[in-house]
Amino acid sequence: MPHGAIRVGGAEVVALCDAVADYGNSITDPFPTVPAEAWAPYRERYPDAFAPSGTLRLHVHCHLVRAGGRTILVDTGLGPSSAPGARFFGVAGSLLAELASVGVGPGEVDVVVLTHHHFDHIGGTADEDGAPAFPNARHLIGWADWEVLSRDPAHAEKWERSGRPIADLVERTDGERGPAAGVTVVPAPGHTPGHQVVIVDGEPSLLLSADLAITAAQLQEPEWCSEGDADPAAASAARRAWFGRAAAEGLTVATPHFSEPFGRVGAEDGAQAWLPLE
Repeated sequence: MPHGAIRVGGAEVVALCDAVADYGNSITDPFPTVPAEAWAPYRERYPDAFAPSGTLRLHVHCHLVRAGGRTILVDTGLGPSSAPGARFFGVAGSLLAELASVGVGPGEVDVVVLTHHHFDHIGGTADEDGAPAFPNARHLIGWADWEVLSRDPAHAEKWERSGRPIADLVERTDGERGPAAGVTVVPAPGHTPGHQVVIVDGEPSLLLSADLAITAAQLQEPEWCSEGDADPAAASAARRAWFGRAAAEGLTVATPHFSEPFGRVGAEDGAQAWLPLE
């Protein structure tokens, strides 16, 4: 079921739960450079973020933004059972059912923002038959990520499954874009070369943070890099900058992988901490 909706200025933002999946068998699978014992305080603070095996338990959230007469989908999750991400995590995404539950059909989506090229964010761009899942939507993806997806042989399967089917619908971004009034797509490279976040204007505004962090522990430990961070130094810098801004400006934050889809960045014992919305 959807994880709820919030109003941000003139927009409605709905959190859609595509899947819940355990990431590997050990915490060193997603975070190979962080000692396992260093996670102890975060297991205590964020127990819902860990599987019984000790590894991370990821929620895979997509977000629906209704703003300025436009229906915008941020990320497409794992995709159907044939998609690489669904096979990796052993669970298919339920995005289309989630959208249907809030009254949105695939043909009603005007814009799909793909925050980056990882398979848990673009897996649902095509349906089980390999056709575009959102045929009437322009798909915004960072230029640098599209280059990686379409040209790097290491991503050939993902390209065939999730990239090629939408090639005629893609608008490659290089800089800020405004798909609707009050909604801005902003580059935030590091996790991937073309990684981008979304700002929805309001009082306070909302940051759809994409994979700036995949666990709340990274707010307090911005130097902790996951195996998915393509440029660890840039990814750490982006975490510090964006979550620092969120704390300073009191932004609401929507996350794709935390247990709670909406929250704020506050201070606790002199460090940043994740504060879920009630």
